[in-house]
Amino acid sequence: MSGISYTQSSSFGDFGEFASSDCGRRNPDSCKVKENFVCKDVSTQAEELNSAIEPEKDRFELCQRQDDSQGEKDLLGDYIQSATIHGIAQAKGPHYYLLRRPLWLFLVLLMAVVLVWILVNQISMFYKHPVRTVTKVTLNNELTFPAVTLCNLNQHIKDRVPDNPLIQQVLFYQSEYAAISRGYYHHHNTSNLDNLTDVSGEELRRILRESAPRLDEFLLQCRWQMNFYKCEDLFKIMHTDFGTCYTFNSHGNAQDEPKKSATVWTALRVLVDTQNDKSYYSKSINAGVKIVVHQPEQMPFPIYYGWFLRPGISASIALTRNDNTGLPAPYKAYNNGYCEDTKAEGYKNRLKRYSVYSAENCINECLLDRIEAHCGCLSYMMHGNHTICSAKEMLKCEIPMAYAINNSALELCSCSRECHSVTYAADVSYADIASKFIEEQARQDGVTALHDQ
Repeated sequence: MSGISYTQSSSFGDFGEFASSDCGRRNPDSCKVKENFVCKDVSTQAEELNSAIEPEKDRFELCQRQDDSQGEKDLLGDYIQSATIHGIAQAKGPHYYLLRRPLWLFLVLLMAVVLVWILVNQISMFYKHPVRTVTKVTLNNELTFPAVTLCNLNQHIKDRVPDNPLIQQVLFYQSEYAAISRGYYHHHNTSNLDNLTDVSGEELRRILRESAPRLDEFLLQCRWQMNFYKCEDLFKIMHTDFGTCYTFNSHGNAQDEPKKSATVWTALRVLVDTQNDKSYYSKSINAGVKIVVHQPEQMPFPIYYGWFLRPGISASIALTRNDNTGLPAPYKAYNNGYCEDTKAEGYKNRLKRYSVYSAENCINECLLDRIEAHCGCLSYMMHGNHTICSAKEMLKCEIPMAYAINNSALELCSCSRECHSVTYAADVSYADIASKFIEEQARQDGVTALHDQ
């Protein structure tokens, strides 16, 4: 058999020179292993050749992987030693104290966790579209005057209340005095109502509105922009959840022009008579006037908002107007919640009982819907098209249900604040309505009200 020479040269390296079985006799030195590999006789059969090469290939691949791994470790070590991040070099470098390296490693890992946490929070906040509050103070020479609603805390003239036990009980249990004298959760006895003749809702509304102080009795003198006017020309009757009130600058009609004011000389001045000596059960136990300042197109809520003025004083109120504008969705405003963009193009008011959307209107409608769903009617005080509760329905259902409403019920109302809103802050100062001399002189002259004749 002739000799066969086989040379393998590839990425696996140089496997040396393989000869016939007599290679050792002709040239022993040529049979030495090249590159530390064993030289062996190779038969002419391909199977023996492959079986000889495979172990050497495996050994070579293992050595190459070890070299690559060692190279990666060296590269990582070089980076750690040269890194400008102080803690990494300290965690890898040699130390003479046992705990210094674990301590540095712990600090580096802790800072990495804090970094990831901060990044996650910042990215999450970015996608929530947060907006900083910008406060802008503007001095104007002329401002649109707000609507001013005046409510007599004495809502019923005693002599005008009919001598009817049902009507008198309705007024009593609706009053704050009933809640104070008998407890907020007192369930009054309605078993004695069966023998009494019921009063329809429409009749109840008519009787109790007629018993309220009339405009000419309550508002004695009105002055606007240094000119005297008849009060009925400036004020309009407003039926609220508090009772009968009177509103100045209310845009009840489309032809109403917004009134403007520039200085204290164009202020609204009113002289009122609370008729405290003729009082009866009312919503409030207080005496005096409740003043609510609001936007002309909005419904006032004197039972929740406003300022009290006691009888026998002269009060001066300086108003500060605050215009609040929040960005609509997807931005969040007002306690991290979405606001209602009432000025958006094509916006449709989703309220049924109020022509203008506001958070107060929305909450009030939600509560009224609850009462109406439970009782099938609403109080005679509420405006709008609904079934008015009779006197017995008021005593048996509407009044107890109104007392039962609490904060948990308000949380069920999905009412967002409007993106554009106007609020007013007031600085109130007081003085006695007249000096002792003027009081005595008015008594001698028979002047019961201090106004020009």
